[in-house]
Amino acid sequence: MTREYRGADEDVSVDVTALGRALWRAKRWLVPLVLITAVGTFAAMQAVTPKYRGQAKILIESQGAVYPGINRNVEGERALLDQEGVASQVQLLNSYDLARRVAKKLELSQRSEFNPSAEDRGSLVDKALNLLGFDRTNRQASLEERVLEGYFDRLIVYQVEKTRVITVEFTSRDPKLAANAANTIVQEYLDLQAAAKRDNTEEAADSLGPEVERVRADVEKAERAVEEYRASNDLLIGSNNVTLVQQQLADLNTQLATARAQKAEVDAKASQVRAMLEQGSLDSATDVMNSPLIQRLRERQVALQARIADLSTSLLPSHPDLRAAQRQLRDLDGQIVAEGRKILSGLESDVHVAESREASLLESLNQLKAQVAQNNEARIRLRELERDAKVKGTQLEALLQRYREQEARVNAAGLPADARLISRASVPHKPYSPRVTAITALVTMAVTVLAVAFILMREFLVGAVLVRGSDSVREEEGEMGGDDEARAPVALIESPQVPVAPLSDVETSPATLWARLMEMEVPPKCLVVVSTDDDEMASRAAIALLRAAVSDNTCPILLEVSAEPQFAVTNEEGGEPHRGFVDLLSGEASFSQVIMRDPRSRAHVIAGAGRPLSDQEVEAPLFDTVLEALEHTYDHIVVDLGRLTSSVSTAKFLARADHVVLVAGDHSGGPSLDRTRRMLESKTGAGLSVLAPQRREGAAKGERDMAA
Repeated sequence: MTREYRGADEDVSVDVTALGRALWRAKRWLVPLVLITAVGTFAAMQAVTPKYRGQAKILIESQGAVYPGINRNVEGERALLDQEGVASQVQLLNSYDLARRVAKKLELSQRSEFNPSAEDRGSLVDKALNLLGFDRTNRQASLEERVLEGYFDRLIVYQVEKTRVITVEFTSRDPKLAANAANTIVQEYLDLQAAAKRDNTEEAADSLGPEVERVRADVEKAERAVEEYRASNDLLIGSNNVTLVQQQLADLNTQLATARAQKAEVDAKASQVRAMLEQGSLDSATDVMNSPLIQRLRERQVALQARIADLSTSLLPSHPDLRAAQRQLRDLDGQIVAEGRKILSGLESDVHVAESREASLLESLNQLKAQVAQNNEARIRLRELERDAKVKGTQLEALLQRYREQEARVNAAGLPADARLISRASVPHKPYSPRVTAITALVTMAVTVLAVAFILMREFLVGAVLVRGSDSVREEEGEMGGDDEARAPVALIESPQVPVAPLSDVETSPATLWARLMEMEVPPKCLVVVSTDDDEMASRAAIALLRAAVSDNTCPILLEVSAEPQFAVTNEEGGEPHRGFVDLLSGEASFSQVIMRDPRSRAHVIAGAGRPLSDQEVEAPLFDTVLEALEHTYDHIVVDLGRLTSSVSTAKFLARADHVVLVAGDHSGGPSLDRTRRMLESKTGAGLSVLAPQRREGAAKGERDMAA
């Protein structure tokens, strides 16, 4: 079996069977080499000092409020628990201060792993290397620097992805040291956080003490100014937290209302008695009936009326006794009326007294009102002083609260750190390095690949696997010729045919052209494809661009306007031609009737009429409406104009184009193509690209059959 390669002057083929034979011949030294490599690597890994890794984990969280004032606000919680806050804690775990504390506590300087000079006093080889400038122990550095360098080489601190968990890993030849170091780092970190909290608390308490004293003095001064101003302006406070003047004003208002009510009552009684006296009857007057004298007179009147009635039964009207009794009855009526007049006079006197009292109270009230009006400005100033004293008092209370909280935290036995140990490091039993099996397999595989490559390269250099000659090439072509014809190409636009014109931006592949168009800042919405040769060339290029757009995950549509459309199919029901763009412009068909699907993609197509559009069809009222609807519905519109002409339809489509693709065929001349390009660029104002594909007859025929 051979593989064909075509050189510049002759045909060369590779004999794969010869390569296999060469590898088989090399098995005598290849297999031992692989085995020796595997055994040697395994033995070398056994001699390497194993390393153990201890791992501890902490969770960053805000501890609960154990003492007053330990809670943070929302912003403080967010700053601690967000990704930046956790990353800051990772940096703190990697800090030099924490490293020095851990190194001192674990006495790392006494271990040869971190300080080789602790046990190795220096051999002759080391001294010679030092003289040459190669100091493997870096003895010129200080002891602390060497220990910290070894410490950080073995320390790994990282945040677990999308969590607030931090992992601390420490590597050492001693498994107990690996676990102890990881736990010590975490514990020292927690102690360092707690100590930092205590230091901040003490500093806050020390700074709050003088501030509290200053604010307390300001509060006392403000309250003293309020009381002095109140006393100097007669604004002393009485009951119910009001001034004395305001309290007196309220009392006078109450007395005035009572006096007016009494006056109205007495006046009403006097008017009633006066009206009854005018009517000659005092029987219904309450004050009159309540008079003891009137009551006695009424009793005598009743008794006298009874005597007169008795005398009238036995005596004549002119009898002296009867007339004397009647005279006495008239005297009693006069006495009752006279007594009523006295009562009326007393009521009128009471009315005058009530009026005088009302006038006196009203005068006193007006005087107090005037005094209150004069004190308004003083009260405004007093309220200002009171507000100032109140604000300073509130400030003092807040400072005192904070000071007490800080004192409570300072006096506390311990302050919790904003982290919690969730996994302590245990002593590892298996080393993590070296991985003997994996390293042995990788080294063995690498040596095997290099050996095989060496064998193949040697065979190629000596030419043992290369077969030259035209007969073998023709035989190979004869064997594979039938397969090429059986596999009919599906691509229409492939091998480049560069035009004669010296254009630097000529594209030879529709897919490459479409990718370049999509990389523009504003990709074109309406793409117009025209040809300098014939309609078929433009149609094939438009279909290739359409399918390239589908592969770019967009929703395009092809609008065929050329005289040789590729999708002019017939209706399956009656064999009539499928409705197309002309029917849509005339209003005889709807979008659902004219839009069809490309059989080789999910793109949509509006077939043409098989002839150029007339000027009347282009000037139809629905022309602009149809194009606007298509632009609104689809991501891209590919218009197949066919061969470039001077028709009205060509002008209208070019006027709406966002980008123009000029397809150059096999027979396009350089100067002619260049003139056409310059003309389109100057007339349309849109971007222009040149596509120069090569026509393949078999592919074109297969494409037309598939489209049909």
